[in-house]
Amino acid sequence: MSNEIIQELQLAEETASSYIELATKFQVKRVHQAKDEAIEDIKRLREMKQEEFELYRKERLGSSKENVKENEERTQKEIKETIKYAQTKKNEAIQLLLDTVLNIDLEIVTPKKEEGEEKEN
Repeated sequence: MSNEIIQELQLAEETASSYIELATKFQVKRVHQAKDEAIEDIKRLREMKQEEFELYRKERLGSSKENVKENEERTQKEIKETIKYAQTKKNEAIQLLLDTVLNIDLEIVTPKKEEGEEKEN
């Protein structure tokens, strides 16, 4: 009888060991599966966020070609405005230069004598 009990205990131990081994394998398999699922979720989330960013960038910043075109148009407009302003002020600038050059005060200024100098005469 004692042998039978020992054999039953050994059989129970082997059965328990096989259950533990099976549970451990299942747990390891499930961890790997969860890891793979997490990696896929991260990839999907990254792609989704990248698409959102691209949409945001297009809405807010526009494409680089559009930005270049807008900058060129704005620059050309500013150049035209500057040329137009220069044309309107050109006559005034020329007149100011002519007045300065042609209207010279011909008054002769005599230097003042200092107190210590003697008068010649």
